[in-house]
Amino acid sequence: MEILTNIKMWLSAKRKAHRERKAAQKAAALVRESEAIVQAREFSGEVYVCFNNVPILPADGLTWDVPTTLAVAREAWLKWKEKEAGYEQHR
Repeated sequence: MEILTNIKMWLSAKRKAHRERKAAQKAAALVRESEAIVQAREFSGEVYVCFNNVPILPADGLTWDVPTTLAVAREAWLKWKEKEAGYEQHR
């Protein structure tokens, strides 16, 4: 019986290590994805916080109150969209 208990404990430890390794891999993949998706980029002469290369918020907007931040972020997105639409016509 002791052999079976040892095998169960070994198998349980292996499964736990596998789950932990998979969780660590998933967490690392999410970090890599966030680094690729959320960036700081230049757009029309200003540095913006961007999501998927779409300017969302000017860098100086990080200290604004939430309603102002949202209004400016939406305006930045609209400007980008208008500029992007101009490029799409020439593609």
